[in-house]
Amino acid sequence: VVPLLPIIGYAIGTTWLTPLMVFIVFPIAGLISGSDKSAAPAGIDTMPWLKGYLYLLPLIFVPFWITNLAWGANLLATTEFSGWQIGGLLFSLALTSAFATCVAHELQHRPVELDRGMARIVMAICGYGHLLLEHLHHHATVGDSEIGGTPRKNEASYHFVLRNVWQGAKNAWDIEQRRLHAQNLKWWKNRIVQDYTSALVVAAGFAALWGRWGLAVFAAQALFAVFAIEMITYIQHYGVSRTPGENIGAQHA
Repeated sequence: VVPLLPIIGYAIGTTWLTPLMVFIVFPIAGLISGSDKSAAPAGIDTMPWLKGYLYLLPLIFVPFWITNLAWGANLLATTEFSGWQIGGLLFSLALTSAFATCVAHELQHRPVELDRGMARIVMAICGYGHLLLEHLHHHATVGDSEIGGTPRKNEASYHFVLRNVWQGAKNAWDIEQRRLHAQNLKWWKNRIVQDYTSALVVAAGFAALWGRWGLAVFAAQALFAVFAIEMITYIQHYGVSRTPGENIGAQHA
């Protein structure tokens, strides 16, 4: 429902419906309803309809989300808005991209190549293509703040975000260069180069179709998506430390 919120908000006369729902209504509803115990993992295999629904849900999200971004860019390019309305619409579109990074994370961990390819498309549009490579590395190294992906104790969140964007990109690049060297592949087979080239193509397409507002939408959603996923990482692993040789466990998240 998240990619539809900006459209619903505009239809009822406000561009701020999405942040209202995400930051106020959804959290309160979650507190009231409590934990969802209706689909314990052990029982999912006995409910094929539920298993199919959970499999399709992230895949359905992606086209709705991309359509939502295009709709927002077109609306800004063709409609007169006040500054307050523009801010609400850009923030709303950016929030949908923050959710899209969570969808990409889900798809990345699936064994189906099509699903992982969809994850690459999502993260390329979010302007953060290297994250998928770095994230698998993060699973192996969580708890080592010097390698990245784990905030140090007492480290400010904004400092961590800036530090980890750089460190994550460096980690991903090193991983991909080793793969290219081991398989004797050409530079254009570099997945980071491919994904950021795709991001530039999408940005150019938004600019060609919707001018400065197309670029504004692309930039706003990408910057916020990067910020949001790094803040999630900060919240999940703040101050965690793992001694050498210690297996990864729930205590590290």
